[in-house]
Amino acid sequence: MTLKASYILGLCEAAQQSSVGFGPATRLSTQSLTFNIDAAKVIHSIVKFSPAAESVALEFLNKFQEVSRLRHLVASVLSGEVDANQWAQDMLMAVRDLDQEQLSLELEPVLDLASEYLTHLLIAVRNPGGIKTPQESQCPTPKVLKSSACVTALVDDAVIIRNQAALKTLVYARDSCICAFTDLSFDPQDDSVRPRCAHILPFSLGDKPASLRMIEAFTGNQLSAGAIRENINHPRNAFNVERNAHDRFEQLNWGIEATHANGQVNGLWWLCSSKPKFELQQTIYRYRKVASSSPTIRRRDGDEIFFNGGLNGNMVDGPNPEFCNLKLAIARALHACGAANIIAEIYDNDGDEFFMQPSYFGGPFVSDEALCRRLDDRLAPYV
Repeated sequence: MTLKASYILGLCEAAQQSSVGFGPATRLSTQSLTFNIDAAKVIHSIVKFSPAAESVALEFLNKFQEVSRLRHLVASVLSGEVDANQWAQDMLMAVRDLDQEQLSLELEPVLDLASEYLTHLLIAVRNPGGIKTPQESQCPTPKVLKSSACVTALVDDAVIIRNQAALKTLVYARDSCICAFTDLSFDPQDDSVRPRCAHILPFSLGDKPASLRMIEAFTGNQLSAGAIRENINHPRNAFNVERNAHDRFEQLNWGIEATHANGQVNGLWWLCSSKPKFELQQTIYRYRKVASSSPTIRRRDGDEIFFNGGLNGNMVDGPNPEFCNLKLAIARALHACGAANIIAEIYDNDGDEFFMQPSYFGGPFVSDEALCRRLDDRLAPYV
């Protein structure tokens, strides 16, 4: 039987190849900046890279079914198997005579869902805004954690009160002072570089209900909002990395693929809990290049990455495979639909001037548009 995801993917591909589209998916909740991205590209990338493609495809099919002129066509897919290519052409034929305004109005349920994924999943993870992870100015020296009670106490500090120093202590004890991606040393007694503590899923997501809801939908409810909140400042969601590589990671230009030792990819198999497990998981981590990456990274696409090599590597959990694969899937979807290029052009071109110069409306250093964008990001968690 043809999978529901195949129908949605085929429909989106046909829409992109024809003169008939769905209209744009846009960034919600802001007037200072509007992303207009072909909704067919957004939907295609979301379904293609979702670890629960059938669930997401069904979600979009249900939205298409809310469109009166498409209801009977969608019902034919939901009730049985039809030819996917012919179905896609029939769907496009049904809306081909509509002008852009009529199309956007009739397809509003579909466009709204695509815009939610774009805004609260893709853009939110790429450009999270809100609270940033505090970074210390010096490299801490790895400590030997003498007992499981010591590990438990540090985990509680990191998870319950979001203590960044406790998190860094745990990650250093787990992984040592060598960057797993650049081979550079973080040890202040060596010729070292300053590390960054990278959260796999952005630290600010813990306070963004809309983004957590979209993650649940994207993963078919296999990864819950509660699990993310519980582990947002846990060693399972963190690793230390050289700062240039860290910047590219935040831009979703590279990611980590986690597989079972038996080769399973993209499965959501690790039950989240704040309590430490004193055993190494049979998990293989690989570096995956998505776009232009950092010149400091010494790994090639597909190279294995090793964690848990520190003094207490057997006592502190490694990166959560669920989080790694989710972040990588979002990175691939972001680049596939073209949103990554728009974000890079709009935000990254601001450079450091926003932070290094006096910023106020009408000021000579930072444009009002850039200031509004930054204010939108800072206020987003409270809207």
